[in-house]
Amino acid sequence: MPKPSSFLKFISIVSTFGLNLLLISLPLQAQNNPVPDAEGGTEDTNPGGAREICLVDGNSQGLTAIILDTEQRELTTLSHPTILIYIPKTKAKTADFVVFDHQSDSPVYKTAINLPKEPGIIAITIPKDQPELQPGIYRWTVSLVCDSSKPPFVQGMIKRVQPNSELTEALQKTPAEQWSVYAQAGIWYDAIATLATLRQAQPNNPQLESDWKKLLQQVKLDALVTAPLIQP
Repeated sequence: MPKPSSFLKFISIVSTFGLNLLLISLPLQAQNNPVPDAEGGTEDTNPGGAREICLVDGNSQGLTAIILDTEQRELTTLSHPTILIYIPKTKAKTADFVVFDHQSDSPVYKTAINLPKEPGIIAITIPKDQPELQPGIYRWTVSLVCDSSKPPFVQGMIKRVQPNSELTEALQKTPAEQWSVYAQAGIWYDAIATLATLRQAQPNNPQLESDWKKLLQQVKLDALVTAPLIQP
């Protein structure tokens, strides 16, 4: 579980926005310019580079991971977690999703994802029929498959932790507000994925719309507040 300081940072946002539900306040950074991966690659944003080849509009929001910080090991309690990615208008038809063991840097799961025809946020979930992530640290990447030697990609870190008894009990007592329970505990991946699922199920719920907007604004992704949640 997160250190006490992370929880205190989370509590500070409650007074700032006065939400009825709890939100996270942690070191925040959008994923527009991801850090280099193990092999030194980054998303190419130069004219004539990967963006021009792969993306239809090189000036719009690029391929973006909806996470707090590229260098922070965001948490999940799930054996088969979900990662949210914004897919821009692109010439690519598919993307490669790979999960690596952090210690050995060897892939533990890889799949090709069919991309939507229009821009939007997709949820990538490791299927239940695949080996589960064990407690520990992993790195993941999502790379567009297009005619470029350096296709755009995003990446992040994910750490699986075991929920303690208090978290388990809280999740059972408040099934309709599980996302905020995860947020209070600092479990980013589960919080944002659960809220996204609720929004898809209740697209006209104004409270969920407000919570979603403020959460994305906190990760400096204001441009994606109105982006549709779609399936790949």
